[in-house]
Amino acid sequence: MFEKLKNEKGAVHIVEATIVFPITFLIIFMMITAGNAYLQKCKVESAVVQMAYYGAAQCADPIVKRVAEGKEPPKASNEHEVLPYRYLLRGKNEMSKITSDVQTQLKKKIDAIGASGFFGMQPKVKTGDLKVNFNNNFVYSTFSVEVKYKVMIPVKIFGMGDYLSMKFASRIDVPVSDTPEFVRNIAMLEDWIESCEPAEDFLGKVDNILDKVAPFIN
Repeated sequence: MFEKLKNEKGAVHIVEATIVFPITFLIIFMMITAGNAYLQKCKVESAVVQMAYYGAAQCADPIVKRVAEGKEPPKASNEHEVLPYRYLLRGKNEMSKITSDVQTQLKKKIDAIGASGFFGMQPKVKTGDLKVNFNNNFVYSTFSVEVKYKVMIPVKIFGMGDYLSMKFASRIDVPVSDTPEFVRNIAMLEDWIESCEPAEDFLGKVDNILDKVAPFIN
């Protein structure tokens, strides 16, 4: 009788193992793959942030790219390239080269991200899902980068033609600010105020400027 119960208990353990082990293995596998997918997401977001700041810096100061490439600053014949607040006055057309360059470099960075040891888990992004824009609001400007991408999961459910995937999206807006130019303008304004004595002279000049620009700003 005891031997019979012992054999039945062993059979129960075998049935339990047959059910529990595959489920446990599947849960652990999904945790590892999901963690790797979010690791890929972090890598993409790091590239997005890096290129957004790089693009904003180029918009504010085109010398940034020249220095990064080891080139000399523009000569006197190219002074139009470094005009103060050029990003406010010249608009999107002036910045099209920068946005195109940032988009190309960002695509290369994302494509260069490996699968981190898992088959097919590198981020995949289409060119149409990668948007880089210079947003000129005149009073202030921003440089935005947005990307939609997916990370494949090496799991294929029966009846599905493709592997499972996780979809992600990353976006960042970086202000375009020329801090040195701003500081110079504030210093110029302080000198201007000090040179206008009494104060009525300064207020009179301000009113004169406002009268001239009023037709353009309604």
